[in-house]
Amino acid sequence: MPGPYEYLARILAESVASGLTTRDLGRREGIEEVDEAKVGPTPVCGVVRRDPFDVLEDSLAARGFDPMRRDSVGMPDLVLASCPFVQVAMHYPDVVCGVHRGLIEGVYAGSGGQGVVELTPKNPKLAGCIVSVIQALCETGT
Repeated sequence: MPGPYEYLARILAESVASGLTTRDLGRREGIEEVDEAKVGPTPVCGVVRRDPFDVLEDSLAARGFDPMRRDSVGMPDLVLASCPFVQVAMHYPDVVCGVHRGLIEGVYAGSGGQGVVELTPKNPKLAGCIVSVIQALCETGT
């Protein structure tokens, strides 16, 4: 995995060259990361080989966000204890957070996660951004 600023520079350059949003590119990156790790999506409501929230937590840890689980109603939240892009995020939060929203969505969905995953940004210097699954749906066929 490339270093954090190499990763961010590549996403930004590709966004300029392709015209895609940084969120779309982050989402694609997250899906590719899961594919390369051979976690793979699981059938809807089928047996999950590995919990998608665990996969997401591991991905964020590997990228330097230091995620910490926090119990919440229903699904747990992840509180990101650090921002590996603090200097850039202070000046361009929409860009940096857009990349990470997409990455989070891609990793979660690509690993078979159901529902909507959300990033609630905070001040990058203080960290504490929150990742939550706000809706986890499972069709039972009844």
